[in-house]
Amino acid sequence: QYLPPQFAAVGAVTPDEIPTAGGVMVTLRGTSFGMEQGHVHISFPELVETFIDDSGVVVTRTRPADLYKCNLTTDLNERYQCSVKQISHTEMQLFAPKGMGRNNGVTVVVGDGPFAMKSQTLMLHYLPPTVNQVIPNIIDSQGTTVRMLGENFGDDTAMVQIEFDGVRCVNASVKTDRNVDKKRPFLECQSPRQVVGPKNITLRAAFQTTHMDKDDGAATTKCYKDFYGQVGEVCLECPLGADCAGFEGEPIAQSGWYNLKGREEASGHCVEDREHRKDL
Repeated sequence: QYLPPQFAAVGAVTPDEIPTAGGVMVTLRGTSFGMEQGHVHISFPELVETFIDDSGVVVTRTRPADLYKCNLTTDLNERYQCSVKQISHTEMQLFAPKGMGRNNGVTVVVGDGPFAMKSQTLMLHYLPPTVNQVIPNIIDSQGTTVRMLGENFGDDTAMVQIEFDGVRCVNASVKTDRNVDKKRPFLECQSPRQVVGPKNITLRAAFQTTHMDKDDGAATTKCYKDFYGQVGEVCLECPLGADCAGFEGEPIAQSGWYNLKGREEASGHCVEDREHRKDL
């Protein structure tokens, strides 16, 4: 009687964390893998998450449990569908499929039917979403379209949420564009009006959550041209008779204009708590 397949005590699944896009070669090590009779089962558990959508409605999203049977093949076109490229009694090279979440089971199976022998089940994890670049990284505090380039966003647009300092960036979705990031998936959303300053970013995608601290400098909001405001303030429209260059600039009076505090007819002046800051 042959022994069932058994994973090695060390380095049995390498790497054990892979991108959500799949297509990565994973090496399995152990004993009694069965040569051409061996194959791999990857079990995806059910995943459930609940969040509040852009309209304030509580929504629950579910990824049903699933099982992939990965067989020996020489067709590299199947690398993203789960396939075994090479196998020996002690090692198997597997092209992992695309997926999401952590704690997905990997089991080596030798034979089929009631006489199939199975190894113990080890875990394969998909990496959490990663943001490499925010475009623009200086975001208009009045609101604008924001894009995020990175990896591991998944491909389910209903499972993407982006927040800047806890404020929702609405209409978040996963997109692809051959002119953006070499046709790799990227995120896009519409940022709302916010106060000026560096932003903490919270990203939920592919059933995982990533936090980026404002001190990392990934994104900040500022006033653009024709508006003014400093950190912690909302941007206000430039007063009549002044020029506002945006960013940290304060309003500068145009030639022939002056401010007279307390005069109702002096329409070209800043709001009261922002007056005369240029002189400080």
